[in-house]
Amino acid sequence: MACLQLVSGLVLRSGFSHIERAGAAEDVSRVHAALDDAISKMNGTAGDWAWWDDTYRYALDRNPAYTRSNLGATSISTLRINTMVLLNPAGQIVFGTGFDSRTSRKVPLAATFRNQLVPSNPLLQFANPQDSKQGILMLPEGPVLVAVRQILTSNRQGPSHGTLIFGRNLDSTEVASLAKLTRFPLQLQRLDAALPPDFEKVRPLLSATNRTEIQAADENTLWGYTLIDDIDGNPALLMRVAMPRAIFHQQQNSLQTMFFSLLIACFAFCFAIFWLLEKVVLGRLSKLDLSVRRITHEHDPKQRIELPGSDELSLLGLAINDLLDTIARSQGDLLESENRFRTFMDHSPAIAFVKDANGRFVYINATFERYFNHSSAQVLGKTDHDLWSAPVADIFREHDLNVLRTGKSMQTEEMVPITPDRTTDWLIFKFPLRNMVGGILLAGMGIDITQRKLVEAQLHREQQKLAVANSQLEILNDQLEEINKQLEKQALHDELTQLFNRRAFNQQLKTEMERAERYRTPLSLLILDIDQFKLINDSWGHSYGDEVLQRVAKVLQSALRTNDIAARYGGEEMAVILPNTDAEGALAMAERCRTYIERAPWRQGQVTASFGASTFRIGMESTAFIAAADAALYTSKKQGRNRSTHIDGVVPHAN
Repeated sequence: MACLQLVSGLVLRSGFSHIERAGAAEDVSRVHAALDDAISKMNGTAGDWAWWDDTYRYALDRNPAYTRSNLGATSISTLRINTMVLLNPAGQIVFGTGFDSRTSRKVPLAATFRNQLVPSNPLLQFANPQDSKQGILMLPEGPVLVAVRQILTSNRQGPSHGTLIFGRNLDSTEVASLAKLTRFPLQLQRLDAALPPDFEKVRPLLSATNRTEIQAADENTLWGYTLIDDIDGNPALLMRVAMPRAIFHQQQNSLQTMFFSLLIACFAFCFAIFWLLEKVVLGRLSKLDLSVRRITHEHDPKQRIELPGSDELSLLGLAINDLLDTIARSQGDLLESENRFRTFMDHSPAIAFVKDANGRFVYINATFERYFNHSSAQVLGKTDHDLWSAPVADIFREHDLNVLRTGKSMQTEEMVPITPDRTTDWLIFKFPLRNMVGGILLAGMGIDITQRKLVEAQLHREQQKLAVANSQLEILNDQLEEINKQLEKQALHDELTQLFNRRAFNQQLKTEMERAERYRTPLSLLILDIDQFKLINDSWGHSYGDEVLQRVAKVLQSALRTNDIAARYGGEEMAVILPNTDAEGALAMAERCRTYIERAPWRQGQVTASFGASTFRIGMESTAFIAAADAALYTSKKQGRNRSTHIDGVVPHAN
């Protein structure tokens, strides 16, 4: 009884311990998955914000209305984030803020987080605009869950207008939230800092292949430890999950129950033995023994024991007869099962075989026989060296020994000769198997993959052709893009002066008027006319007249600012759009341009120009805007040319 109790206890303890550790490891994985799910949900929210037309426009124009509507403390609090950063395509911060979830107030962006926002950081580099990055960013003040997205339109179209970054502090509040969600007490420790004793003890046991370790804290608690990688895929945090030991307590109760059950059974058994010894049973027992020996010798479970009476021996005889019935049925079931197995395997498209530890075949299916044209009688009891050439047989035997030695299954691709002039490719699975007496066998199955290998080779060749075609297509696309740029330039620029033409001028003027009306910014227009241009053509020819037009265009561009827009309005007239310029600034710019033209060196004679200026008013039509500048130009010409006039007043010529 003591031995039975000891063995049973060991078996139960081993089984319960395995179940307890497997369950604990699964709980640790579930907690890790909950953390990954939190990061993924934040990444999905970041995608919703980054792929939004309003965000796409805001990255460039920084519209205050967007800031008020979407970037307030209430909006950020709803997102459950502690950091929000928008970068423009140049990597400059368009908007960046921290958020204190305890006070629900914005705080300055942490300097350590800001230091991460450099273009060379892999965190901000994307191969595809629709790609995203998510994970844990390790900062000196603590780990941060981050999600990074490229800013695209709501249709996920580019080009990218920058980068959107969401961050949530993985602090005690977030850990408590995760613990509440998973219903397990949690603790996180940084690997780059001093670890508590229990973390320090378990750290050497964790590696890339063993990322989870289970330790018993006491009789009531299990601790599960697991590594958590940062966004670069490097181990950065060590998480501990505390779990109750319900299975351990169940084990203790089961052992106690089993002990008392065995104790009761032992007393009952001893009582029965003493009671039977009091009866005269030796003769009937001898008859029973002879019947059992006869059946055992003849190996015929269909025979029956005849022992009349109603005592225990008779009942034992009946029980043995029932056992013989069970054995007979089991043999029939086993034979039927074996027949079904053979039928199934013989109709399987895969070859199947079983070998003993010495490499001798003990089973092959009909598919094996058909493929290799060998009957079972020719194969069973033979080895690979009896069927194949020595090099092929040596490889097969080496793989067999590896499976038998390690006890692990193996998958290989091997070339098997069917005939001396025909070889096929096979995908072969080999795995260890035990027979009914505990001996080790090797089983295997093989699938003919010759056709698949041919298709793979053809596919590889086609992929190479496709790569060449794609390369050529990229070259053609580059050439087409360059041609389109040249055509666009020709369509929008005057061929002689290289200034914008009348069509481009009208488009630019409409755009600037809409912007000025929307944002209430000043906008002015200059129209200039080269003085006595007809006389220049008549005196020195049209070729020199073209030269004057080109020279005036260059002088004009040198006098203008970067955002000013110059165009050839028609003939010897040119126009200049002056964004963010009021009436006084327009007059000053007109005088500046007039002076530049007047002082420029000319190959023949003296060239001057007259300027007319007007300033846009809300609600003004483009025709009225142009007509006002044209009227001012007429006034300058009427008053003697080589002067600048605004429609609201005349500026005297400065000598």
